[in-house]
Amino acid sequence: MNRHKKSGFPVFVSLILVVVVLCFAAACDISGCFYVPPSGKNAIEFRRPAVELVIGDSREFTEKDFIYTSEKNVFPGGKLAVGDTKIAEVADMKVSAKTLGKTSLSITTPDGKQALCTLEVIGDVRALELTTDGSPVRTLGEEDYIEIHLILNEGADSPAAYEAAWLVDGEPVNDFTGSVLTLRPLPQPAVYEVEASVESRTGTVTTTPLSVLFCRPFSDAPVLSLLDAETGGQQPPVRAAAGERRFSVSYEETAGDPAPLIEWTVNGEPVQNEDNKDTFSFTPPAAGRYKIGALVNGKAALSEGVSYIEVTERGAVVPSEVMVDYDSAYPAVRVEFLGGSADETFSLEVSGQRTGDVLYTAEVKGAFSFLIPGDKLDLFKEDHYFRVRSLGDSRTEQVYLPSRFSERTTLKKLPEEAKAYLSKFTASNRHLNHYVVSDEAFYELFDYYMLYRPQPVDGVKTSVTFTVYLGYEPESSIERLYSEAFHRAGYTGSYGLGGRYTKNVAEVNIDFYTVSMPDKKTAEADFAPALNALLPAVSGKPPDDVDPAGRLPIDEREKEVAVMTTDQLYRAVECGYKPTPHENSAAERAYRYGRALLNTILDDGMSDAARARAIYDWIMWKVSYDNACVEIAAGDNAVKEAVRYDAFYIEGVFNEQGVSSAVCDGISKAYSLLCNMAGLSCLRINGRVRQQNGKLEGHAWNKVRVDGSWYIVDCTWGDWVYEGINAETATHLYFLKTDAQCGDTHIENEYADYPRTAVMPHSFGRKQVFRLNDETTFSPFLNDAADNAAINELCRNITAYLDEVLPQSGGIEFTTYGGTTISDCAGLEIEIAACADMLKSVLTKMNDANPLLTALKTKFDTVLLIPRADTVLVVVWR
Repeated sequence: MNRHKKSGFPVFVSLILVVVVLCFAAACDISGCFYVPPSGKNAIEFRRPAVELVIGDSREFTEKDFIYTSEKNVFPGGKLAVGDTKIAEVADMKVSAKTLGKTSLSITTPDGKQALCTLEVIGDVRALELTTDGSPVRTLGEEDYIEIHLILNEGADSPAAYEAAWLVDGEPVNDFTGSVLTLRPLPQPAVYEVEASVESRTGTVTTTPLSVLFCRPFSDAPVLSLLDAETGGQQPPVRAAAGERRFSVSYEETAGDPAPLIEWTVNGEPVQNEDNKDTFSFTPPAAGRYKIGALVNGKAALSEGVSYIEVTERGAVVPSEVMVDYDSAYPAVRVEFLGGSADETFSLEVSGQRTGDVLYTAEVKGAFSFLIPGDKLDLFKEDHYFRVRSLGDSRTEQVYLPSRFSERTTLKKLPEEAKAYLSKFTASNRHLNHYVVSDEAFYELFDYYMLYRPQPVDGVKTSVTFTVYLGYEPESSIERLYSEAFHRAGYTGSYGLGGRYTKNVAEVNIDFYTVSMPDKKTAEADFAPALNALLPAVSGKPPDDVDPAGRLPIDEREKEVAVMTTDQLYRAVECGYKPTPHENSAAERAYRYGRALLNTILDDGMSDAARARAIYDWIMWKVSYDNACVEIAAGDNAVKEAVRYDAFYIEGVFNEQGVSSAVCDGISKAYSLLCNMAGLSCLRINGRVRQQNGKLEGHAWNKVRVDGSWYIVDCTWGDWVYEGINAETATHLYFLKTDAQCGDTHIENEYADYPRTAVMPHSFGRKQVFRLNDETTFSPFLNDAADNAAINELCRNITAYLDEVLPQSGGIEFTTYGGTTISDCAGLEIEIAACADMLKSVLTKMNDANPLLTALKTKFDTVLLIPRADTVLVVVWR
C-alpha cells in the first residue's frame, strides 16, 4: 500500500481580533491566518468581495468567511440571503447554486448589521479545447503516433472527472473516454479531424475540430515569397491596400497527399490564417520591422536560405501609457512609457499646473524611461503634467519618424503629510517604501516587517510598529487590505496584530510570539530510510574539482538587500534581490552552501528543465521527512514550539554531512532559493493538500518557470513513502506538473495571486534518455500505441541498463556536495501515458504474464515494481 508523506504542519487555527472604534487590536493564537475586524458601524464583512460557486454545488459559510467585531470576540452569526433566488438558494448558512449568473449575497447579524458581496454561479465546464504537444503534424517514418490532449477551463481544472466522447473523422472512438487520445497513422498520408465533447451540468460542451496530419517528408524545403505589391502576383491584377503586404508559400505536391498544414508567423508568433491558405496578407499595425515566416507541415519555408522575410513600415509611433513613479524613486521621479523601439530618441516634457510653463525637459535614446533628479520638481507645490514624444531614429534607412506628444499624464499635488513617508525611501534603504500607491506595494512592506522581525527570546514576545501612507484609494476596505496582507505573507507561527487608520495613514503593530530562525534540532531522528534507487541527474563533476565560489546567474542582479536569517535569504532572492548576508549569520552560511552546491550539481548549458531537475533530485537524495518535528507541531505547544526546529527552515536541508531532515516548509524554501540562484524563477506556494483519506492539511510546495511556462514542483510529495518496505522513493511524480494535474490535491492560498501553470503537461518523463554501453539509447515511456515488439524491446533495454548500473557485488556509490551515499539497489521510472491503463496493469503484475518481470528476473534476485499515478517505479537488487 502506498501513502503520501505527512504535510508540513497541522491545519492553521485562525486568530480572532478585538476592535475599538477606529483602532483594532489582536489576541494571539497559533496561526497562519487571522482576522482583522471591520471598524466603525460596519461590524461584519465578507472576507472576500466576490464568491464563485459551480452550478449544482453548495457551500457552507462559517465564521472563517467573515471579518467581524462582536462582544467577547464571538462570531455573531446571522442570516444569509441572495438577491435573485433563481440563481441560488439559501438554507441557514448554506448556499446552493442553481443557474448561471450573478447576484448579491448578504448576511444580516442578529443586531441588524449587514454585509454584502457578489455571488457568481459559473459552469463546471466553461472552456474545452484540444491541443497537441508541439505541432499537429507528424512526418511518416519519424514518429508513429500523436497525442491529443483535452484541456478544460484553460488548464485550470482536470478533465479526468468527465467521460469524454471522442470523434475521429466523424466516427466515435469506442471504449475510450479519457482526456488524452493517442492516434496511430494510416499506412498512407492522411488527415484526422478530431473533436471531443463532455457532458457538463449545463449540457454538452464540444470542442472545435482539430486537424492532425500524417505526411511524407519534403525532399526540398518549401519556398517563402513576397508577392508583388502592385499586382499581388496574380492575374487579373489585385492591388494591395496601403501598408498591406502579401506573402505566399510553394511546396512539393504529390498526387494523393492531403493538403498540407500551413502555419504563418509574425515575429515568431503564430497568427490566424483563415482556411489554411498558402497566401497571407499582413498589414503592419505600426511603424517598425516585422519578420514574416511560415511552416508547411511543420517545416520552415525559406526565402534565399532564411526562414523569414523582413518588411519595414515607415511612420511615427506615439508613446503611450506614460506612467509616473514618484514613490519608489523618491526624491527622484521616474517616467516610463510604451511604444516605439530601442532605435528611437524620445523627448520628455514636464509642465506645471499653475502657469503651464515647461519645468523640465530631457531626451533619452534606446530606453523607455527617464529619471528626473530630485531637485528639478517640487511635487508638493502643484499638479504636474507629463508627456513624451519620439524624435525618430537615426539610422540611414529611417523607419521611425518624429511623432506628436502623447496624451498628458497628471500627477496631482502631493499632501505635505506624505513628505515624511516619502523621505523614508532613501538610496541606502531602497527596499523599504512607506508611501505606497497599490495594494501590492502594501503587501511587500508588510512582508518585509514579517521577515525582519525582532526575534522573541525565552518566550517573551517582541513587537514592531510601522506607519504607511496610502497614496491611493484601495479597492476594498482597509480592514480587508490588512487581512489579505497577513494571509499573503504566509508565515508559520503565532502573531498578534494591532493598529489604527486615520485618513491616509495606516499604523500597523505586529506582536511576534514565535521566532523565524531555528535554535533546535530534533533529538531523535524519525524518518523512513531512503530507497536510493534513482541516481540524481546532476553534474558528474567531482566536488574537489569545482570552484565553490564560481559565478552564478544571481550575480547578475543589480538590486541588493542585507539578510541575516535564512527566511530573509530565500524571500529576498525570490523577490529579485541579490542578497548581501551579514557576516557569520545563518544567511551567510546557507548562501555559501547553496553556491557551492549549485556549482557542483549544475553544468554549463543545462536546459531549464535539467537545472530544475538537478536541484529536485539533490533534495530527493539528501533530505528525509522529519516526522518527529510534525509530532512536536501536533503537541501541546503546537506551532509555537515546532518553529524553533530547523526542519521548518533551510538549515534543515543544508546539512554538511549525512542525511538532512526537514518538513515541507524547509524543503520548499530550499528549492526556491536554489532555483532562483540558478536563474530559474521559482516561488514557494502556501496552501493545503488533500490526503488520501480526504483530510485537508497545511502544506507548502513550489512553482518554477521552465522554458517560459510555470509548473508545480513538490519535493515533499515526490519523495513519498512506500509502506511495503517503509522507504522514501524519491520519484518524479510531482515534478513539473500542471494546475490541472494537481488540482484535486493541492489547494493554493486563495489570498495569494500565484501564477497559472502551463495548460499542457511537461514532456519530462517521455524525454528521458538512457544510454547503454553499446551506444544504444532508449526512453522509458509507453502509450497505448506500443505493440508487443516495442514493449519487449523496452523490457530488454531496461534490464540491460540496470545490469550495467548495479555492480555484481557491493553497491552504487554516489558523491556530491553534502556527502556520499551507497545504494544496494538500482532503479528507473517508466512513464505510461494516461490513456494506457491496461498497459500499466500488465507491467505491474508479479507473475509470468508480465514481460518486464520476466526479463528482469534473468539478471536480478529481487525485483520490485511500484505503480503510482502514471508511473511504474522499477527497483532491483542482486
